Amino acid sequence: MAATRLVVFDFDGTLADTNKCIVSSWQHTLRRMGLPEVSAERIQAPIGLPLKDSFRIAVPEERLDEAVDIYHEAFHAVARDSVTAFDGVREALEAISSLGIDMAVASSRGNDSLEDLVDALDMTKYFRLICGGEFAEHPKPAPDLVLHILSELGVSASDTLVVGDAVFDIGMGNSAGCRTCGVTWGNQSREQLMTSSPDMVIDRVEELVPLL
Repeated sequence: MAATRLVVFDFDGTLADTNKCIVSSWQHTLRRMGLPEVSAERIQAPIGLPLKDSFRIAVPEERLDEAVDIYHEAFHAVARDSVTAFDGVREALEAISSLGIDMAVASSRGNDSLEDLVDALDMTKYFRLICGGEFAEHPKPAPDLVLHILSELGVSASDTLVVGDAVFDIGMGNSAGCRTCGVTWGNQSREQLMTSSPDMVIDRVEELVPLL
């Protein structure tokens, strides 16, 4: 196995528990628009895709932009006070940093929101790059975000591990030629993750560092 020089993390469901905030903001949006609410399970399924694409499960095409605007207002009103890091994440980031391994974040979340939340969790210092959806011409599971990070940092795909909680993250890493690791503490189960052929799947963040 090639030595790991770079770990690229997804954000929502991988580093941070944003689930309750996302679900409540979704439901607020649908209520404001006079549309039927959907279950938390249906909302969770597309987390990791661009927001506009996610809303297609419940919102007519001609009202997608309206939904995104309402959602952003609702989410940002509560996010900094309600989003938390998963247990053990900071310790894992500190351990990876101490090994001299670079780290980056690749998220479909808008870059301003992403940087704000990473800062609120006091994690900015760990990452060489923090890249939101604006850095990709094509969203996950296309490889664009990871390829951008590799280019910017001058690291090869074979030296990179992509870590995420959704098949979209694993697909992104696989299509970029990187090794991939699924995590089961986020929005998708081990069974769902295995459908995207990750190189490994872990159940606790403490399992990650020994794999590097």
